[in-house]
Amino acid sequence: MQFNRNTTAIGPNDLSRTLCIHKNDFKLYNMNIKNTVGPGVQAIAISQYISCVGLYASGFYGYQDTVLANHGM
Repeated sequence: MQFNRNTTAIGPNDLSRTLCIHKNDFKLYNMNIKNTVGPGVQAIAISQYISCVGLYASGFYGYQDTVLANHGM
């Protein structure tokens, strides 16, 4: 899964994310999550706001601030 959005164009960090998780007991298997914005701006690949999140055999790619974990992970 990939997206190309940055904080300069869209606003706060969370809005630039490729994937946002707002569900308890979330599990993700075998996926690559990418924010393809290049150097110079913040671009989040994944943000999560919930506890009990499992991310297995997955890759997270972004230039700066790739993962935004607002609660326990």
